[in-house]
Amino acid sequence: MLYHSTRNLDAQFDFAAVTLAGLASDGGLYIPNSWPSIPVSPAGEALRYQDLALAVLTPFVGDAIPQAVIQQWIAEAYRDFTSPLVAPLHPLEEDLYVLELFHGPTLAFKDYALQLLARAMAWLLEQRGSRLQLIVATSGDTGAAAAAAFANRPNIEMTIIYPHERIVPAQRRQMTTVAATANNLRILAVEGSFDDAQRLVKQLLLDPAVAARAPVAAVNSINWFRLMAQMVYYAAACQQLPGQQPNFVVPSGNFGNVYAGYALKQGGWPIGRLLAATNHNDALFQLWRDGRSQANQVRPSLSPAMDILIPSNFERYVAEAYGGDTAGLADTLAGYQRTGLYQLSGGAHARYRQDFTASAVSDAETLATIREIHSRYDYLLDPHSAVAMTAALRLREQLADEGGQASSVVSLACAHPAKFPDAIHQALGIPPPSHPLLESQANLPERYQVVPNDLTLVRQILLSDAG
Repeated sequence: MLYHSTRNLDAQFDFAAVTLAGLASDGGLYIPNSWPSIPVSPAGEALRYQDLALAVLTPFVGDAIPQAVIQQWIAEAYRDFTSPLVAPLHPLEEDLYVLELFHGPTLAFKDYALQLLARAMAWLLEQRGSRLQLIVATSGDTGAAAAAAFANRPNIEMTIIYPHERIVPAQRRQMTTVAATANNLRILAVEGSFDDAQRLVKQLLLDPAVAARAPVAAVNSINWFRLMAQMVYYAAACQQLPGQQPNFVVPSGNFGNVYAGYALKQGGWPIGRLLAATNHNDALFQLWRDGRSQANQVRPSLSPAMDILIPSNFERYVAEAYGGDTAGLADTLAGYQRTGLYQLSGGAHARYRQDFTASAVSDAETLATIREIHSRYDYLLDPHSAVAMTAALRLREQLADEGGQASSVVSLACAHPAKFPDAIHQALGIPPPSHPLLESQANLPERYQVVPNDLTLVRQILLSDAG
């Protein structure tokens, strides 16, 4: 399997290069040259999550890595997940399900990919006898999952950048308490939004002075390996609904999670509609509705991991929707950088509306859904999952109005509600049940540094020996 950049169809890269780089040298994102067929289990036989992961990953890895090595990564990555199904479906009604993706070590869906990616990178670096600098922008859960996965791994130095005071305390502590004891983690709280943090990361990834210390890479969802690994839990959900073509509703910020579902669908799996649900930072919804989105100020919300106006992974999809027209894609990206207006071509807009649907959800609606689902089903959603569930209930009504063959709606729950006690308290008047993992971190020492939104200063910190 070979890959190319969204901005250059001619340069070809193998799986190892794509995994260790994350971002292409031209600023684009890596995508496969073609979508491989991803085998569905024979005769409807349900595979263990671990075996399913091997089946999904193998076509994208090819012969770059021995299967025995991949099997070892998978076994280690999911060994301590708290559900034997790893990604279980929780039924609310006969046609409405929650896909629980919070059974990993940091109680968020990012664990499902990052636990695998950490092992893959460490193995590849050991084989090459080389070192790597990882730079991560996070709106909360990615940083926590990255810190847990990469702490104290040899040959890897990691810098995590997050928006100061724009993530919940539990998310911050999941990073900063790990950094207090790890010898290879640096946590920077930038005074700005997640988009500011993400912009800094993209600039640093392409900075020659930073790269001179050691090769630089990203493990955000712009890293192809992340999306590849996330395809597995969509397959797991399909297996748990045999004979159906389930519709998936995904709380979306950077477009990576819902794009993973699209990738599995391109590989031949029976997936119905894919709905990207946003909060009031609704660029993905505006692009779906109008074909254009004007960047404004990020507005803080109850679902901070989705407070994003520039969905980086959307470039992956747009590159495909433009049908290989790299000049058209370049014009779109340049126009955005120049004016803040992201304008899709007519053809790309029509393709987006064909392949996805989208919905925007207010904070008031988020709180109302937390209350409704708790009251009706005695089930507690975190605010990000409640954004998805709000959109899922809308989709369910739409499908009923359309008639035809019924198909289940699966709403992704991407974080444990205990991570967001303030939002739960605001919705219900009571805090959520505590979680022992979060309780264990509440009083541990933290290590992080607050920095201005200044590329020169952040670069100086990275070039220093302080870690």
